[in-house]
Amino acid sequence: MTTASEKWNNIIRSLTRRGTVLRVDDKTPIQTLQVQGTADEVRDRVERLQEYGLSSNPPEGSDVAWIHPLAAPDHPLVVACGDRKFRIKSMAPGEVVIYDDLGQFVRMRRDKIEVNGQRVLVDGAGATVDVNGGSVKVEAAAIELDGDVTVTGGLTVDGAAGIQASAGSVVAPAGQVQDLAGTLSVLRGAYNAHTHIGNMGSPTAPPIPTV
Repeated sequence: MTTASEKWNNIIRSLTRRGTVLRVDDKTPIQTLQVQGTADEVRDRVERLQEYGLSSNPPEGSDVAWIHPLAAPDHPLVVACGDRKFRIKSMAPGEVVIYDDLGQFVRMRRDKIEVNGQRVLVDGAGATVDVNGGSVKVEAAAIELDGDVTVTGGLTVDGAAGIQASAGSVVAPAGQVQDLAGTLSVLRGAYNAHTHIGNMGSPTAPPIPTV
């Protein structure tokens, strides 16, 4: 005969379960899972509660914990889900990370935010990325900009530089163009005013046309 204490112990044990993910249905407003507890315990269409603004589709084999609210066996709810195979480990106290099964992650470290991914895409009509204060440093083999570029400040190039304009394009600097020999306007003036000694020993006229 089952005592009252044993009955309550059975009820408490039946409130929680632990198992693994077999299948995920992510097309519905509330994600549902097929989960397996013990070898002969498989539950289908178990709703998974997720935090607002954060959602995931756990891969097969992920660990889950589910409960039975009010001890109702016909309405289980998954309240925790993780995967020990892909979890980022050895984090410092206070760190936060978002990760997936491909090794991509966004990790909020103590002194920086680290992004690791095959490609980072900012997609949106008129999307703007603002950096307030500090500086932006890009370390890459090459940088390609597809669109107009506006620099409202000084531009320093520490290394070889060249401008390759397409046909019909005009490079029109508002200020001076300068190299180690001087400004382009000074060189132009010197060229336009220069003469040579002709065959008769007299100076020639300045070049025509001038530049």
